[in-house]
Order: sequence, then C-alpha cells, then structure tokens
Amino acid sequence: MRIALVDIGNTNVHVGLGSEKKIQRQVDIPKSFWVGLNEENNFKRLRSLLWKCLGDKPLDGAVVCSVVPSLTPIAKDFLREELGVRPIEFTWRCARQMVQGYKAPASIGADRLASAIAGAELYGKPVLVIGFGTAVTFNLVDANGVFLGGVIAPGLDLGFRYLHEKTAKLPLLKPAIPKDVVGMNTQDAMLVGVVLGHAFMVKGLIKAIKNRMGRARMRVVATGGYASFIKTLVPEIDAVHPSLVLEGLRIFWIKRAAGLR
Repeated sequence: MRIALVDIGNTNVHVGLGSEKKIQRQVDIPKSFWVGLNEENNFKRLRSLLWKCLGDKPLDGAVVCSVVPSLTPIAKDFLREELGVRPIEFTWRCARQMVQGYKAPASIGADRLASAIAGAELYGKPVLVIGFGTAVTFNLVDANGVFLGGVIAPGLDLGFRYLHEKTAKLPLLKPAIPKDVVGMNTQDAMLVGVVLGHAFMVKGLIKAIKNRMGRARMRVVATGGYASFIKTLVPEIDAVHPSLVLEGLRIFWIKRAAGLR
C-alpha cells in the first residue's frame, strides 16, 4: 500500500509516503511553494520534491489534512493532476466517534484530530498530545478514545516575532536555551521570557490536565517542529514523535480501507 499523506500547516506543508506499517519517507515544503504555483520555478520545485518523496510508482490514494482553507483545493487539484490520485480530505467528520462529546466539532483543527488519533493508537489511552508548531496545541483523549478538548496557545516563533514587531528596539531572535533564569542583556532576557516562559506554561498545563484526569495513567506525547527542543526543558513529556499528524492520516486511511472507521 502506497498512500500520499499531506498535512497543510501555517508555515510548511508536510508530505509523507505511508505504507501499512509506517511512514516511509517525508519532506517538508514551504507553504509559499504552493501559494505561488503559478510561478514556473515554484511549480517545478514542488513537483520535484513530491516525486522525490512519493516516488514514481502508482499511489493507492491520498489524504489531505489542512488548517489553511485557501490552500486545500490547490493541494487537492495538484495531487489529482500531477499524481493521478483523488485525495480524501480529513476533517472532523472522519472522526465522528472521537468527537461525539465535543460542543463544536467543526471548529477543531484537522491536524489536532489526526495527531490525537495517532497518539491514542501508538501510545495508548488516555493520552495527551502536544503539538509544537506555529501554535502550541494540547489535545486530550480519554480512556475510551473520546477527544475531550485541549488548549491552544502561541508557539515559540510567534512569541519572538510579536516582541520584535510590536516594539521599536527588540531584535528578532530564534529559540535557544538560555544560560540562566535571569538575563544579563536584552537578548538573554528575551530568551528567558519566551523560551523558559513557554516551557513553564507547558509544565503547568501538563500538571493541571493530569490533575483533572485524576488517577488515570496518562502518557504525554510531543510532536511538531519544536517537540525535541521543548522536551529538553520539560521532562514531563514522555515521548517525542515528530510526524504524529501524518501518522494519524496513515492510520485513518488503513482503518477506512478495512471498514473500521
């Protein structure tokens, strides 16, 4: 089985080749490549990256998960025209049983649900999946496999960007682990505020959510671009799985093909 898995995020589009057992290959493509498909260079680079990841053998299907509605039809059309597959769009309707108790299921990001599916399948239930991307999301699944909700907060890059854009003198920094809890210059002070502040927020929310779940043994799994970075500061995270959203799409496809959805 060869399935194209596409996760359209706010910064990058993550593409993977899925099989029955795992994700065989993955490539992360800047969102700008898809937005500017009418430019010949972008079109050629995108097609080259996709063929490098997915290969030239026929695909059995494709699943698209998106948090950028304007890009969804562009990606689906490209997959249909260039790869010859008719993609399925993964939405909350693909996980009706999981979101049965959620008040506004249509408002849930598809990436959150996909990562929750993979977290529950690969790490057991209950599970707390934390996605570290443009935003940081906490996604809680109970012992019965029901999505209970979660938390959405600004991600690391947003913190640094906001400080830079909304002030006259603060520089734009990249995340790094500060040397001390007290910054002795402006840059170190920003690192403490954004990076350690982010880590302490994550620690505090994990503790609060665990308290809410009572005695239930709950694993905490991190995914996304900054998952490994934050894990060094937050030992409460039990495991890191960088491609959990793509895994969720793969698992969804397999269960759908087997009639288990």
